[in-house]
Amino acid sequence: YLRPGDLRLGAADDDANGPLARVDSVEFLGEALRYRVLVGDRALVVDQPLGGPEYDVGADVRLAVDGSAASCFAA
Repeated sequence: YLRPGDLRLGAADDDANGPLARVDSVEFLGEALRYRVLVGDRALVVDQPLGGPEYDVGADVRLAVDGSAASCFAA
């Protein structure tokens, strides 16, 4: 399970290993922007603190995951 605050967005041309995504929507939450991004046919929610890079709807971005924040559960 990944929480929206455990994910980060970066420029699509960043050399990071994360998957490419496309911004589907942006919502202002006060101290953060909530992005809905599409990775293939999967939608993910990413909360980015204000003060960092901002991305418009339709922008290609790279998704970064903090592996130490992820939790896996046996099915």
